[in-house]
Amino acid sequence: MIDVSAHLGHYAFRRLRHNTAAGLVRLMDRFGISRAVVASAASITYRNPQSGNEEVASEVEAQRSRLIPFAVLSPVYAGWEDDLKICSEQFGMRGVRLYPGWHNFKLSDPRCRDLVNAAAARGM
Repeated sequence: MIDVSAHLGHYAFRRLRHNTAAGLVRLMDRFGISRAVVASAASITYRNPQSGNEEVASEVEAQRSRLIPFAVLSPVYAGWEDDLKICSEQFGMRGVRLYPGWHNFKLSDPRCRDLVNAAAARGM
């Protein structure tokens, strides 16, 4: 069983339990979940989500067999292309999560399509 909606780190308005890689893996073991796709909870509310991506990359390193890191990116942030490259090449992130409501864009926005196409070109 794979959980595809897990988060690590802190969230701006709510304290999250099991928000470290070790804590999440313990919870997964308790419920028979073999792997989880994880992204940064903090990045949801950041204008530039990259610092949360950096935290997730560091946090999952010891748990790569169980945790699949995804980047949180915003197509309205000017540096998203550089962040995507870092997340893919340096952090080994396997996919991207988008939060249009939080980052103030629409999925139909051409910038969003550009981000999705760039991520797909990287196999994310």
